[in-house]
Amino acid sequence: KPGTTSAGSAPLKFTAGVNLTTPENGAVEYDGTNYFATNSSATRFTIIKSLTSTATLEFPNTSAGTSSTLTITVTGAVDGDPVSLGVPNASNNSNSNFTAYVSAANTVTVKFNNYSTVAVDPASGTFRVTVMRY
Repeated sequence: KPGTTSAGSAPLKFTAGVNLTTPENGAVEYDGTNYFATNSSATRFTIIKSLTSTATLEFPNTSAGTSSTLTITVTGAVDGDPVSLGVPNASNNSNSNFTAYVSAANTVTVKFNNYSTVAVDPASGTFRVTVMRY
């Protein structure tokens, strides 16, 4: 049945336990920390939990061979978490790229790297960061 906004009424809820000794096709398990799904080839996959946020970033005019950084708040992000970055097409430039990493709790730093021989001013745009949690 559908859930409600009341505590304890989730339509699907897993109880933490020990994973099966042998992965079972179609099984979904929860060990108290991670969720797992097993495919039809008996391969157990960890289901990635993700945190995501967007922000409009306006990078400054960045000199040749240097970089600029801005930050996006992602509540729950922890140092060392893997980060995926969505860059708006209009912000891309030749001989440059963007990278992202968790620089502090709840903070993702987006870095614009200018590898060209001239200054580059990327267009403002809405960037999306996704932080993966295991």
